[in-house]
Amino acid sequence: MNSFRSIALGAIMAVAPLSAVHAQASSDDGRNRNVTIYNNGSKDVYHVYFARPGMEYYTRDLLGSEILDSGESMRINIDNGRGDCTFKVKATTAGDADVWEKTINVCTESSWTLVDSGNSSSDNRNRNITVYNNSSQDIYHVYFGKPGMEYYSRDLLGSQILDAGENLRVNVDNGRGDCTFNLKATTAGDSDVWEKSIDVCTESSWTLVDRRSGNSGDANRRITIYNNSDYQVYKIVFGVPGNEMYSRDLLGSNTLAPHSNLSIDVDNGRGDCTFALKAQTQSEETVWNKTINVCTERSWTLTN
Repeated sequence: MNSFRSIALGAIMAVAPLSAVHAQASSDDGRNRNVTIYNNGSKDVYHVYFARPGMEYYTRDLLGSEILDSGESMRINIDNGRGDCTFKVKATTAGDADVWEKTINVCTESSWTLVDSGNSSSDNRNRNITVYNNSSQDIYHVYFGKPGMEYYSRDLLGSQILDAGENLRVNVDNGRGDCTFNLKATTAGDSDVWEKSIDVCTESSWTLVDRRSGNSGDANRRITIYNNSDYQVYKIVFGVPGNEMYSRDLLGSNTLAPHSNLSIDVDNGRGDCTFALKAQTQSEETVWNKTINVCTERSWTLTN
């Protein structure tokens, strides 16, 4: 299962394992400054710092005594208490053997993916893909390769397993600026195999369903949800109109930050196109509902 941890610095949260992390000032403008760091590199990350652009000095280590293991992710809050949004973020391995640096607007960007040196294209295009395992089987391996080539990358899951019903974000980047790849996912012993050609610079998700569903390929059921509201969305589900039962949470352990967007596949494996969509904040104080034909409509926008 994908491991997802959260450090809330400057927020009022009590997380016992992270007691070594001290409190930090929090800006009072109400803007979300959470950033999820995905360590898709092969080495563990021991330190994460941030600083204002142009400053030589970084903050104390945001990880404290924690380690961001290879293949895992962690959410941190980057806030200097002054209302700033743009920061330099720096991550390092043990002894600073490897260093990643990025300037990021933490009020509008919600993630940063670390990959092995030499495997990151220089055009700064986002090549993150969220793999949704909507099948009934666990996924043990995910690979990618260039179209027409017989060879695939190393296993993007590493020692992780993508359990049935879970999702995992991976960075599909060969360091050469390519966007189109063949993706391949397999169960244990390659008893079941999924393959797809995808443009990772424009598409942000891939959904795996059981072969018996027979729905993949008859119509594109991917929609983009634009959160133009000022609220953090914690849950998105769908159901057949008139039916009180909804699907599992399509966001999984993730959230949809204010003024950001996410592409998801809305597919029940039965060939249906019309669904009732429901999105909500953490305590359901704000709920959005919409009936949509996902075979013909490509987006849903949430507003205040």
